[in-house]
Amino acid sequence: MKKHKIIKSLKEHGLLWTLSYMFHVYLPRQIYANKPLKDMIVIQSHHDFDCNGGAIYEYLLQHGFNKKYKIVWLIRHELPKSLPDNVVCFPVSKNSFQKTKALAQAKYFFADDEIAKKLSKQQVSVYCTHGGICFKNVRSLMNLEEYKLDFVLSPSNFYDPFMFDKYHLDPSVTKMLHTGYPSLDILFDQTIEDEYLKLSNTSYKRKILWMPTFRKGGGENRNDSSDEQPFGIPLIKTKERMHELNDLLVKHNTLLTIKIHPSSDPDSYRELTSLSNVLVVTPKMEKEKRINKYALMKYSDALISDYSGASYEYLLLNRPIGFMVSDLKEYKIGFIVDNIYDYMPGHLIATYDDFKTFLEMIVQGDDPYLKERTQLLNQLYEYQDGDSTKRLLEFLNIQK
Repeated sequence: MKKHKIIKSLKEHGLLWTLSYMFHVYLPRQIYANKPLKDMIVIQSHHDFDCNGGAIYEYLLQHGFNKKYKIVWLIRHELPKSLPDNVVCFPVSKNSFQKTKALAQAKYFFADDEIAKKLSKQQVSVYCTHGGICFKNVRSLMNLEEYKLDFVLSPSNFYDPFMFDKYHLDPSVTKMLHTGYPSLDILFDQTIEDEYLKLSNTSYKRKILWMPTFRKGGGENRNDSSDEQPFGIPLIKTKERMHELNDLLVKHNTLLTIKIHPSSDPDSYRELTSLSNVLVVTPKMEKEKRINKYALMKYSDALISDYSGASYEYLLLNRPIGFMVSDLKEYKIGFIVDNIYDYMPGHLIATYDDFKTFLEMIVQGDDPYLKERTQLLNQLYEYQDGDSTKRLLEFLNIQK
């Protein structure tokens, strides 16, 4: 470190922090930054081993890429007690000599959420996104310009302008890559067993998956909706209404699975309990039972969502979608399109009666929005298959 930077660091952080930084970050950068890169792949994902990063990781292991490439995970939560061959983990928020050494030597970086900056121009950095397509206005939440990314995954030319806009990206620096989202390959995998068997052994005529977008939680008391939601979900605000909904589901032999957003504040949904035909999947349950949300999508007959990217992931299955808009006016984040309804090819649910209408529609097998849904699907997705991970690795020339 230059003398003036050392003095500044000493004043701001003290002697011990400065010495630690010099040893764990500055020194390994100086030693390894200009040396030839090694066959190493760095991966970060939204909640560790999930999303696109998790899908890439599973593909690499299944096809034996870890025999050639060392896979480096940057972990947000608890480090695993055991790992496959040639896989290592480092805490994303803690500096270490070995971690910085790995970041300096790796050829490839994949990230879904937090992003490790590459340390040389020869390295390749790909932002995969953890939500895929999304029309929420996240301009103030994510600015990717500083990371000098090489590529960002985008589903199509149609969607590229939205990506550049909401992530503050420079087209002359970062290129959009249309290989598809690795996490969505599972939607086309015919070998995947019914994920609902992890949750219930009961057979139902219809299974509806409800995936509300993030509204309340995070480390800064963030709340994206001013609507009062006693159970942490929109529209359903009393236990009486929840039991009424359950009775309706029983009548139609239908299961409603409510999958809580993984970043939601536990206090916000603590009063939301499972009933005979309403199953609540909390983040804790999701982790304990190793629930894959995309496998739940695959084996559901319909989806209820709102402003979430889940709606547009489910679009690839081309099955009915109900868009929950009961708190649209109270939703603080806003959207990056002039009219969000233009991007909601499904039944709009603003009231409980709307909810019942959607349920009746699914039970009867009606699909009145097929044409509109198919049109948007073809606009948004250049590829509609299960080969996204394979295409991505081939494009980057990652070979066994």
